[in-house]
Amino acid sequence: MKLLQLRALNTNPITQILAHDSRSSKYNKVHTNDILEQFARHGWYEHKRTMVNSVVYAGYQKHMVRLRNEAFKIGDDNLEIVLTNSHNGRSSVVIQCGIYRMVCSNGMIIGEEFAKYRIRHIGFTYSKLNKAIIDAEVQLYRLKDAVCKMKSTKLTEQQKHELRYRCFKTRLEGTSATNINFLKLTLKRQADDRSDLWTYYNRVQEAVIRGGIEYETASYDKDNGRYNFITRKTREVKSVDKIIKLNEQVFKEAFKMVA
Repeated sequence: MKLLQLRALNTNPITQILAHDSRSSKYNKVHTNDILEQFARHGWYEHKRTMVNSVVYAGYQKHMVRLRNEAFKIGDDNLEIVLTNSHNGRSSVVIQCGIYRMVCSNGMIIGEEFAKYRIRHIGFTYSKLNKAIIDAEVQLYRLKDAVCKMKSTKLTEQQKHELRYRCFKTRLEGTSATNINFLKLTLKRQADDRSDLWTYYNRVQEAVIRGGIEYETASYDKDNGRYNFITRKTREVKSVDKIIKLNEQVFKEAFKMVA
């Protein structure tokens, strides 16, 4: 089969065996399927995949795979490893820790406080990958202890307000919103009507990623000499890069309260 035919057939970056045609012959292709096979040798299997919507790089775009291992659980919740890769030269192989909370089917991604390994395609070896997997597993035990500590930490209403404000503010970075006043966080399920840091962090993170944060913006009307208030609501985050970045920022803010 000709190369152009192969490119046209495979629009799934997970199973892609070619590099994007913008890459030179020196580009080292690191196939996600081969990486997943290596994870499987350590007992890790794919749970969920997400990919960037891209017309230009369709089949080669950045993608994220959440992996699970039955040996890494906290009650009903799963500690995960999150893998990110691409075949267009715009991303290294990235491995970091995550948590999947069953009660709300919500996946979180943890930042560099625990583990975030970048392996460039140039110079990639499976010994580097194996070391990153083993190191990530060690960090997951630390993460498990941190989650237990967060579950035992009770928040005052003032602490809830401060955490909510800091995290919601990160969601609106880069927008034109000014003079922001965040409205209260809506309780979506009775099981989350608790005051521990772990539960409240989950509620905040879910709102940041899935949308629905209600906030007011104020602008001064010089002609009438008064402020005009507009109520808005955030939408669900779809961008893989933004999902990762916001997850890391929200966890960082919550982890400060027990670190």
